Amino acid sequence: MTKLHVSNGYQADLPGLGGVSPLSTLSQKRVTTAVRSHLRKRHRDVEVACKAEWHLCEWRGKCNVSGQELQYSVSSR
Repeated sequence: MTKLHVSNGYQADLPGLGGVSPLSTLSQKRVTTAVRSHLRKRHRDVEVACKAEWHLCEWRGKCNVSGQELQYSVSSR
């Protein structure tokens, strides 16, 4: 199962992301869109940068939730 980890301690499953294709083969747009969609279900004021980087078996990016700048990672662990 693919997991989202946000630097404020929030963690969640991201079902459907990386289920068919390995995470390493997904585009940064696919990853950032999934993160943005998930966070907007929980918070009203969410911005997710369109840029994410593949680094050591996980995607890493930045987001802003209710005015707080955070980092996130998406991995299969």
